[in-house]
Amino acid sequence: MGSRIQVLDNGTLIVHSINDKDAGDYLCVARSKIGDDLQLMKVSVSMKPRYLMHDTTLHDRGNYVCRAQNDVGEAVLSVPVIIIAYPPRITSGPPPNVRAVAGAPIQLNCAAIGIPKPEITWELPDHSILSTAGQGRPTGSELLHPQGTLIIQRPTSSDSGTYKCLAKNHLGTDSKGTFVHVEKNFPFNHFPNADVVMTVICVIKYFKNTSSALKVKIGLLKNIYTEACFTLDRHLHEQ
Repeated sequence: MGSRIQVLDNGTLIVHSINDKDAGDYLCVARSKIGDDLQLMKVSVSMKPRYLMHDTTLHDRGNYVCRAQNDVGEAVLSVPVIIIAYPPRITSGPPPNVRAVAGAPIQLNCAAIGIPKPEITWELPDHSILSTAGQGRPTGSELLHPQGTLIIQRPTSSDSGTYKCLAKNHLGTDSKGTFVHVEKNFPFNHFPNADVVMTVICVIKYFKNTSSALKVKIGLLKNIYTEACFTLDRHLHEQ
């Protein structure tokens, strides 16, 4: 018999560390030369109520109240719950797509929560890995800040591709990817009236006090064509 089950010399059966699987029918048999005597006993097991939480996060901490009721009355027990560990979750990541101009720094944000504190790594288009535990590659243009932000300092068209942020601790991993497209040169030919577009964008550099309507138009263009003012500025000085 297992170590939990013990039969004494007087026929008593003892089950140690009982659980709900021990419930059922138990048959006691007494044998002698005269014959057998049988006694069937039904055993039920009552367990203390338990509350199990899965996939917990920091938001699950707090006081939990257990109430037990019957016809006689009610009993209440308050239990404080402290979350000591939970898997990573990326709270701030890059957009699905990023367009940029060659030579203009690209910033890809990635922040995550978790206990223990997750390690942030970036998988680059060539499948190499940058980790917050180390420094950016000496020969590359990428720089990874300790907080998880990836800076591509001098991007070229060869830096185009998929960048994936990963947050890891011993409980799990969360990830978020973005596709970066780097233009070789400023694509003025994308617009039917390039002179007007350049003028609107360059208001950012030379005139800060513009109307609200103009700022909206600028904002829509600035994220994609950040180098327009500098390209135009260089062109004017060369004339």
